[in-house]
Amino acid sequence: MPKNTQYITEIKQILREARTKAYAAINYSMVEAYWLIGKRIAEEIQQGGHRANYGEQVKKNISKALTADFGRGFSDWSIRQYRQFYQRQKFIKATSFLDDFGLIKPISILGKIFLKDTGLI
Repeated sequence: MPKNTQYITEIKQILREARTKAYAAINYSMVEAYWLIGKRIAEEIQQGGHRANYGEQVKKNISKALTADFGRGFSDWSIRQYRQFYQRQKFIKATSFLDDFGLIKPISILGKIFLKDTGLI
């Protein structure tokens, strides 16, 4: 290595900061997507009224279709989690709940779990 490596250290820092910013942007977008998916699932199940097993069938259909198109990460369990996430947070706008309630760190952890599950990281 050359004697003056300060420029290399600075380049590495630029890359680290860019990766952190990229992850945060992806993470926020994915959390918003999960909230919107949960909202749409809840709406569809509500349209079915009280028909026996309608909600379970909707979740299974979604799981099967998303897994076929996008691969792993869309199990029946995951689909239930999306819906529950929406139901627990539906009184908060999807684009503002992170800041309003100081949930950036917990949501970041949740987002990381989902991203790993889908194979994106």
